[in-house]
Amino acid sequence: PRLSCFAGGVNRELVQSRLRWAGSKKKLVPKYRELMPDAPALYVEPFAGSAAILFATGPQPAALGDINEPLIDTYRWIRSDPEDVHEAYKSYRKGAAPYYRARAEYNTCSPGPRRSGLFLYLNRLCFNGIYRTNKSGEFNVPYGGARASPPLALADICAASRLLKKVKLRKQDFGRTIEEFCSPRAFFFIDPPYFTSGRRTFTEYSKRPFSENDLARLHHALKHIDRAGARFMVSYAKTPEARALAGKWNSRELRVHRQIGGFADTRRYEIEMVITNYDT
Repeated sequence: PRLSCFAGGVNRELVQSRLRWAGSKKKLVPKYRELMPDAPALYVEPFAGSAAILFATGPQPAALGDINEPLIDTYRWIRSDPEDVHEAYKSYRKGAAPYYRARAEYNTCSPGPRRSGLFLYLNRLCFNGIYRTNKSGEFNVPYGGARASPPLALADICAASRLLKKVKLRKQDFGRTIEEFCSPRAFFFIDPPYFTSGRRTFTEYSKRPFSENDLARLHHALKHIDRAGARFMVSYAKTPEARALAGKWNSRELRVHRQIGGFADTRRYEIEMVITNYDT
């Protein structure tokens, strides 16, 4: 018989992001938690991605927005139907042949628990946790081989489902999410893709890459948040663009250890800039 998602109590340690995502902030969670304001009335992530900070801190109420529709659909189906999502997820086994069969099915699948389970499966086994599509919107990331992540248990998905019960989910551009939820007691954690003219970065989290124009729109959105009396924290790679984005606001630097190209033997330290419109 199939296990029930809601049998037994909640193990708080399981409530963490189980998604792999390029640029995820999982390694910086303890440092960000120290810098976040206490008990905001509403916690908002306009660039949801793996939502690592939300899952690690569990703020309520909250809102997640992202332009990546399958990502937000997956959060919605995890919230409403975690058992069926897990059934779809576990229907495929690890290996290159099952992976490519799942990828082909995913690209023809309609939104629902089946596609969301396939989304989780591909996310766990694809190269470097990247979500990338071709011009037709088809997911095309190759199999990750030995670097694939361990499997998800039903308990993992159920714990995420319980946390998401009070989270508003929006499939939309970051500007619309900021406009919708901007209020004096809101706190925005903003972790955009890194556009920079100085070096190549991965920005293809949806059909349309994050661009210089999007960065300019983000700058205007930060001014809007500030004028409204809300607070924000922006995480961005240390670049000339980040220094320009910081402007008159507060900023500090954090050192983070990254793998380059997904390979454990190619590591380096990089500097993240944390920009806030409040004292930390």
